[in-house]
Amino acid sequence: MAKPTKLLLTVILFLALSIAVNAQMILLLEKPGTVKNIKYREGDQIYIKTKDELKFSGTINIITDSSIIVNYDVEILIKDITIVFQEMWFISLFSREAYISGAGYLILDAFNRTINNEYPIIDKSSFIIGTSLIGGGLLMKANSYKRCKINKPWRLKVLD
Repeated sequence: MAKPTKLLLTVILFLALSIAVNAQMILLLEKPGTVKNIKYREGDQIYIKTKDELKFSGTINIITDSSIIVNYDVEILIKDITIVFQEMWFISLFSREAYISGAGYLILDAFNRTINNEYPIIDKSSFIIGTSLIGGGLLMKANSYKRCKINKPWRLKVLD
């Protein structure tokens, strides 16, 4: 009698665990014909543009078969998404570094020239170097997102 009781308890335990397990939905952005894909899960950051030319950025809270909910605020239908922006972290990193380097170069050069009683405090070459670094950072920031256009050639679908 001990063996059937253990077997019954084991079966009940597995049934209880299988009921408690909930399949996580995955939003898959893929480029057909290649191995390129990006998987978004609940809790991931996303930045998208819809058919209405509206842009949404934030945390994915819920993924359903036909929509996603971002920031517990906006429900976006998957068929309405036209572009998914993917951040290129390498360019974003250098963009921030260029801002800091350009401003730092101008400040340090002006401080050094002030200490040495040299005029003008910011000379022409220092101004060109510092503002070029800041301008380069702005250009990199503007181009730090890759645009994945849906149906041209990217595809967006939900996996169970």
